[in-house]
Amino acid sequence: MALTRDFKQSVVDRAARDPAFTHDATIGFEQLAAATDKPSKCLHRMLSPQGNPSVDNLAAIFRAMRAWMNVNLEAHCVAA
Repeated sequence: MALTRDFKQSVVDRAARDPAFTHDATIGFEQLAAATDKPSKCLHRMLSPQGNPSVDNLAAIFRAMRAWMNVNLEAHCVAA
């Protein structure tokens, strides 16, 4: 028996039972394009399975998502 749940299934389950989560957790490509000052076609391309977004583009997407979801993101480096 697995000790963890599938992340995608967890998100689907939560979205089904919590309309506010569904609104907060989704943003369309047009809205993301406006928030990042990137054309939506470029966002589609860079976020596709074959995409290769630059760190600057990922940072712009993270900033937009952080503002959209009203959350803070922090990264920490753990020494091995």
